[in-house]
Amino acid sequence: MQSLSDSGVYQTLALKRTLSIEYGRGIYHDNWYFTIVLSSTHLQSTNQEQEFHLIVMKSLDDSVYSFAIDEFPLMKSESINAFWKQMVDRHKALRESSFEQIEREELALDLKQVGVTASLQELLEEFNGKGDEELSRIVEKGVKERPNTGTEGPAETRAREREALFAELANDVLDARWDQQMLLEQEKYDQHVGSLGGGKSTEL
Repeated sequence: MQSLSDSGVYQTLALKRTLSIEYGRGIYHDNWYFTIVLSSTHLQSTNQEQEFHLIVMKSLDDSVYSFAIDEFPLMKSESINAFWKQMVDRHKALRESSFEQIEREELALDLKQVGVTASLQELLEEFNGKGDEELSRIVEKGVKERPNTGTEGPAETRAREREALFAELANDVLDARWDQQMLLEQEKYDQHVGSLGGGKSTEL
């Protein structure tokens, strides 16, 4: 039952009590008839409880279980929306994490191709130890256009590509710091609004 809602709101359902159980054998199934009470703070019911009639069936052929219910729990629309948003956010974070992993693997390969012997993790630790100004200089150096004189040799090409990759890495570190700073500012703002008796903001 808990896994049957797309939004995940049924995960909040809990068995409050069992009112009755009866057993009967049918042509194709062993049948158990339950009258139960489920509870959730997200039920539409004003007392956060609802009574259901449930049949659990066990196949006589292959012992597979199934169930039927007289009606599915009715949940508050605002709860469904909230759980749906959380589900979407989780899937989005998972996709972003997968894409980030792919990008990091490609970056690690590119770094090796330009002669960087340090691992990507070692470089990240090194760059995380640098200040914002130093990282900004690395970014600026890596994205700065150089005039094409037609005389650039393999060593110069690899050095330029290496600087571009370092700039990409430095920019990632700066973006992560900016995101963290924004989260901290948002948290401070929400605490301030909460202390004034207001609600939680959605954006600054």
